[in-house]
Amino acid sequence: MHDIQHDSSKDQDSLGPLLEIYEFGPFRLERAERKLFRGSEIVALTPKAFDALCLLVRNSGHLIEKEDLIRMLWPDTFVEEGSLSNNIFLLRKALGEDVAYIETIPKRGYRFVGDVRQLSKPMSGSRERGLPELELANKKPKEEPYLLRNIGEKDVDLVVIDVKK
Repeated sequence: MHDIQHDSSKDQDSLGPLLEIYEFGPFRLERAERKLFRGSEIVALTPKAFDALCLLVRNSGHLIEKEDLIRMLWPDTFVEEGSLSNNIFLLRKALGEDVAYIETIPKRGYRFVGDVRQLSKPMSGSRERGLPELELANKKPKEEPYLLRNIGEKDVDLVVIDVKK
């Protein structure tokens, strides 16, 4: 069984690391800024729909049970399953009907089925810990470096675009 990714630490919240940026189809999901872009346009989402999308994308390819989603989205609060269903409806509407990104598993939960690329800014202090600084080839010198990894149903592969010494 897949462990749902939702840790808590300094650079994280209950939905995972804040510095993560995900891309799927024409979309770019920026957790720290709490923004979803379609190309260069911002896609409006309610806060809970955004949080649900983060959980689904972060666990792409894996079933997340309804009860787990409800527990993570509304901790310490009793909500009806209809609240979750409504947020999934809002997400599907916002993502458009061209591609079905969210699969419903009847009586169980939901699975994000789009191909996801993850861009992560390394946490501050990576140089002090002896980790190499990674950067994209077309990046400006003063921009933050990014790590690039693909997320699928199997193991995660780390792809280094350029290593600066």
